[in-house]
Amino acid sequence: ITAHEFRTPLTIILANSQFALRALRRRTNKLTEQVPELSEVLRPIVENLSTIVEQTHQLTNIVNSFLEVTQINRGQLALNLEEVDLAEIATQVVASNSKTSPNHYVKCCIEPSQYPYHVNGDGARLLQVLTNLVQNAIKYSPQGGPVHVSLRRFSNNEDKALIELCVEDKGMGVPKDAQPHLFERFYRASNTEGSKVRGIGLGLYLVAELLRLHSGTIRVESSGVPGEGSRFICLLP
Repeated sequence: ITAHEFRTPLTIILANSQFALRALRRRTNKLTEQVPELSEVLRPIVENLSTIVEQTHQLTNIVNSFLEVTQINRGQLALNLEEVDLAEIATQVVASNSKTSPNHYVKCCIEPSQYPYHVNGDGARLLQVLTNLVQNAIKYSPQGGPVHVSLRRFSNNEDKALIELCVEDKGMGVPKDAQPHLFERFYRASNTEGSKVRGIGLGLYLVAELLRLHSGTIRVESSGVPGEGSRFICLLP
């Protein structure tokens, strides 16, 4: 109920601040050509509006996370199943995050395969899964560094075809004692407490649950040593 009550005013704040920012940017370009001195006056206003838009986006994402968790817990989250190309999703996520994260080298490596990387799934939800994992890798690598997304096909012991999606970083890593709890609701690893990295402990829970709804799994591999990073490995049929 609280999340729903937050959603409407946040939507209004976001829509109006985005409209104001676009309008101001258009006017700023024209006005500063005519009166260059206005540039110093208008620049902080544009920056402040940009901050409002960015922070409202973050609040909206938190509210949406609460709503999605509630839907999952009640068994109300429906998937729009169709044939989805994971290679296309991986390429899209890597391209968009490369533009917005200049301090990180975000790379996609798709192993050549006789067959396409197709799964029966909800494209929007699988995009959400990979976006969350890549943005986590960036967020928990505060000093920058590489983030690798890889795809490969293989068959398990039961001769069942699987696709492995892996996101690897060289960030702070995950302590050994935290790894069994990492995909629980509201859980945050102990090594994040002293850092400036914010979170509410729902992102990886949602990732794990969305993969479960796709008959998939996720696990983490990490030494827990800062700088050696983590590998998040998803398996999908």
